[in-house]
Amino acid sequence: METSQVSTYKTSQQTVLKFYNLLKACAGPVGAFHMLRNGCGGHVTLTSTSSRLIPAMSLSRPELKLVASSVQSHLNQYGDCGLFMACSSLYLIKASLQLDIDVATLSSLYDVFVQTLDTYMTLPDSDLWIKADFTKLDVLIAYVRSVVMSKSFATLNDHECENISQLIVTAFVESIPGSHVVAQGRISNGVFVLGLEKRHIKESCLHHGLFIEYSELSSLKGIVQLSVKTAEDFGVAGGKTLMNVCIKVALVTCSLSGDSEEIIDAVYEVTQKNCDDLQNMIMGRMMAFSEELERLNVGLVLCQKVIHPKLKTLFSSKGILYVERTGLQIIPYLQDLTGAEPIASFIQISGIRDKIGKVTTVEHSILAEKSFLLLTRTQSSVVTLVICEQWEERLSELKASVRTVLTGLHSLVKEQKLLPGGGCWQSHCAYQLKSKITTKMKEISKEVSCSDGQVLSALSVFLASLHNWVYAIHKDPVQLLVDPVSYHCWKLPETSLSPLSSDYTHCCCGMKSAPKSCMENFPIIPRHESASFQNVALDQPAEIINNSLHPKLVLDNYLASKEALLRSVFTAGLVLSIDTYIFEKY
Repeated sequence: METSQVSTYKTSQQTVLKFYNLLKACAGPVGAFHMLRNGCGGHVTLTSTSSRLIPAMSLSRPELKLVASSVQSHLNQYGDCGLFMACSSLYLIKASLQLDIDVATLSSLYDVFVQTLDTYMTLPDSDLWIKADFTKLDVLIAYVRSVVMSKSFATLNDHECENISQLIVTAFVESIPGSHVVAQGRISNGVFVLGLEKRHIKESCLHHGLFIEYSELSSLKGIVQLSVKTAEDFGVAGGKTLMNVCIKVALVTCSLSGDSEEIIDAVYEVTQKNCDDLQNMIMGRMMAFSEELERLNVGLVLCQKVIHPKLKTLFSSKGILYVERTGLQIIPYLQDLTGAEPIASFIQISGIRDKIGKVTTVEHSILAEKSFLLLTRTQSSVVTLVICEQWEERLSELKASVRTVLTGLHSLVKEQKLLPGGGCWQSHCAYQLKSKITTKMKEISKEVSCSDGQVLSALSVFLASLHNWVYAIHKDPVQLLVDPVSYHCWKLPETSLSPLSSDYTHCCCGMKSAPKSCMENFPIIPRHESASFQNVALDQPAEIINNSLHPKLVLDNYLASKEALLRSVFTAGLVLSIDTYIFEKY
């Protein structure tokens, strides 16, 4: 066993700095991507996306594990802004360890700062966010394009990015359920992402229904006309009872291979005869389960795990189509499409009738030389978004981006707000926070029981964490400026600070425009905390900044960004408050 003091241990500071630099390098559309592989060899992961990078890393330091766990929890809920959260938290930890202020005071001051920003960001009349109106698809497409283009490893050109962005927005709109589905509740997000390797991205497409890989039929034989057992479905429309033909579906999540653990929950010393009797009993139960499905006119059995060969033979003889090894990921989508409830046991067959779902059609399709079943159902809003890429890792990266975007689009249903991207909202928040804190400095000092100098030092570090992220997004050797009206950031090459033309230019997010001739008077955004209190004076009229949207508008998710900021401060405070950690030394 080994114990160490977190706040004074030099190795902790060095590992935090290395981890911070590693993650910061991935930020932005021109960020680096990392190659990861475990010490025993195996699969190589190439990525710059936090949702793939952090789970693939094997961390041994407890402080890094805590940060990574917090970021992963955020990503599981919001899907975006993982790198921003990690870098902000790590910078706060790194810079705070160099301050001569006790941890309790620092944590209290950071809480005051972040709560001030939280209050400002939620104001209904705030100048920070813009309303995401679902009637304006160009705003939604701009948000999707911003997320997709921020992944450097995807390497999409403008035309490809525009096409895939429109496809994602179309998939999202098509997956919005009707009122009857909303009342019942939905389990999945309605868009199943299917990746196809060794195909050009322009072959990506959208299909209504759900594709399930079907290895029972070879793709070499071409498309096969399926014969599936059907049943009658009675419904009411316009006060009249209608009869339709449907295919009943059983969704099984337990194994039908014969190695069930449902019957015996203990270990016995048994003879060969006992084993044979046990296997015969399990097989008898599974056969009874299969016969019950036949009695209920089930035409399609979808099993998450393996199906025994005898059951396959029985299903085939009864005209029942079966699919095994569907996997766990597709189960929620199958529930929403079919209306079926998962059957978790083949022992109890009395309540199976209530768990049966239905589909309208089952068709055989071939995609990328693989056999699939396409399941469709009238009135269902579940769709399949087929994403194509030439290379496995690039396909994984693109699929991760698509899932991030879909999570963000669904969050807009709860909070119809978007933030200016490209570092503009961080820059805006930094200068707004500076103004608000310096205005009520005495109140904060009294509330936290500290000096004004300590408040300024802590604020300097907090602002620097935001400023450093803004610089991390823009990798070129640039000077980033801030305008004195909207506090958005503007990118200006360091070699071009001399004579400027009178043409207009846009800020980093594309929401504001100003004459280039005025930019030479904009102050530079400081890179380090020692310069964080440079005054931003309004030497020119406010009319120089116009609300002129650039065609390539850059937007960030509001909920994910705000929550990432809050959690980064909480995580930093948690790491700083740990006095001693104990770990096993091998």
